[in-house]
Amino acid sequence: MGWDVEQVGSNITTKQYLTWSIKQEFPKLELIKLVEGKNNYGQKPFFAAFKKEDGTIFAAVFLTRRKNGSLAVKIVQESEGPWDTAPASFIKLLTPTQSPFANEWRNRCVA
Repeated sequence: MGWDVEQVGSNITTKQYLTWSIKQEFPKLELIKLVEGKNNYGQKPFFAAFKKEDGTIFAAVFLTRRKNGSLAVKIVQESEGPWDTAPASFIKLLTPTQSPFANEWRNRCVA
């Protein structure tokens, strides 16, 4: 998946925008937690924990870049094996998964 770019101005934080955008784009998922990561090479990850209707809790990483009032966002599902490291406390929120890439990422985060 590529980068989506929106003009958001400077009056809204990236986290505020993502929270709003997630609720609009994924109405059937409950956003459990959104954690801001560390800036890395000009992009900042946000780790989102989602709860499905069946109770399963999984993660996605929202990579973000801001420049001149625009916000670029790229979503990386945990099953795609994200590169950025989430806090161990965040990983503990997630329910078990069968995805080898997700499990590898989760193990890397808590190591």
